[in-house]
Amino acid sequence: SAVVVGRFDSSEIVLGAGEPNETVFHAESPFNAYAARYAPNGALLWAYQIPKSEEAETSMYAFDVNALSDGRILVAGTLKGTAWPGQAMEISSLPPKDEMLNWDGFLAWLEAEDGIAQRAVRIGNDHQWLNRNVVVLADGSAIAAMEYRGDETFGIGEPNETELHCEDLSAYVDYCVSLARYDAEGKLQWVRDLGARQASSTALAALDNGNVGLFSTFGGPWD
Repeated sequence: SAVVVGRFDSSEIVLGAGEPNETVFHAESPFNAYAARYAPNGALLWAYQIPKSEEAETSMYAFDVNALSDGRILVAGTLKGTAWPGQAMEISSLPPKDEMLNWDGFLAWLEAEDGIAQRAVRIGNDHQWLNRNVVVLADGSAIAAMEYRGDETFGIGEPNETELHCEDLSAYVDYCVSLARYDAEGKLQWVRDLGARQASSTALAALDNGNVGLFSTFGGPWD
């Protein structure tokens, strides 16, 4: 089977139309994130819309997805506002320092059987974070590739809390790319800035030897 993630902006979308598991999503505002699992024959098994707060004018993107060895699903995305409101896993982006820099990244663990979220963690602080790619390693930990701007604090309040700085060379194209490893509970193990400026994370893959491979574009210096 296969799991996909995506975003929809319309007030209503239908997945698996006419099938036994047909699912209709409704939304009062744009930028809604979802995950869906399909059988090998393309039939919809389930679809899950990430709940968000309409009062907080929440916007969400789900960028990447990967499977854990126990069948659970790990979703990487970006959040502005509050997701899973009123639930134990509720997460919110922090107040922005800049109107354009108010997205935080998140990771969410979903059940394989129905896609319902078990746990979610916010990663990042109050600058622009685009949590683009994620891979799962054999021990259940995850490595995420992220684009960020300005001063970013990873693992806030945790033993491995780390601050990185991305120098702004020009307006809104100056992203730096970092790799961060999180344990199975979503706690930061380490984070590294890759030294690329005006960069974008495009693809991330786990290799057989335990390393990861990253495909990234960049337009500025790489140091």
